[in-house]
Amino acid sequence: MFWFGKHQTHIKGKRILVISDIHYPLTEREMRVLAQDFDQCWVLGDVPRDILFKLDSKKYPVIGVFGNHDTHDSFEGLNIMNANGTVIEIDNIAIAGIEGSSKYKNSPYVMLTQHDSEKLAKHMKAADVLISHDSARYEHSEEVHKEGLEGITQYIATHHPLLHIYGHHHEHKEYKRGKTLCICNYRLGIIEKTGLYYTQAE
Repeated sequence: MFWFGKHQTHIKGKRILVISDIHYPLTEREMRVLAQDFDQCWVLGDVPRDILFKLDSKKYPVIGVFGNHDTHDSFEGLNIMNANGTVIEIDNIAIAGIEGSSKYKNSPYVMLTQHDSEKLAKHMKAADVLISHDSARYEHSEEVHKEGLEGITQYIATHHPLLHIYGHHHEHKEYKRGKTLCICNYRLGIIEKTGLYYTQAE
């Protein structure tokens, strides 16, 4: 659990489901979490379509980006707003998105070269929250499949979002990058409405 501090932001008062990297079936506890009420859901990539179908976008808006095990049609037929390369405002929260991981092989799945990630981030507007699949570059590893994206590094340095939340690395990590709180999510997480803090939904 990480307390955000006394920031004046529209995130406070919202209960937000965060989901990423569902590479094996949900546990019973995770299924119960998925059935709860939320104000929004942020999909950070690598979530199978059968799980995406369970997200009831009729009750709350679902905003997402693709991961490196997704293709660009992974949201097809689903009421999920793709935030990649743009800013979506929901309930007075401005949410920017950057898809994919660093490109480590030729593949139909969603990956970006460092140059492409920089080009994408350069044209994105400021937002309260940045959601992405990968991390800022070299935050977790220097190995090419885990090295992160330079575009994310540059976006945070330029726009200083309150929160950057991402997946891909299959661990839970919380830290500050300048003024930005960065959280690595694995599977299900919850931003609670009772205060600006995040709880891993293990």
